Amino acid sequence: MTGVQTCALPIFTTLAVVTSQQASEIARQHSPGRVLAVKQVERHGRRLYQIKILNSRGEVHIILIDANSGERMDKP
Repeated sequence: MTGVQTCALPIFTTLAVVTSQQASEIARQHSPGRVLAVKQVERHGRRLYQIKILNSRGEVHIILIDANSGERMDKP
């Protein structure tokens, strides 16, 4: 035994592979416009970025991006 201790961390403490900046860029590819807000949320055990975008027509869109894969998720 090496004396190294390990412990299981809750899922919400794991680091996202995709940064908030990368998630914003991915979201803007799906819905061009100005990013108003980015926040991390957890839905159904998955870490997601929720990105709020204002488009050129004044419409606000909410885009969900998986924080591990960078894939767009459908809003549950």
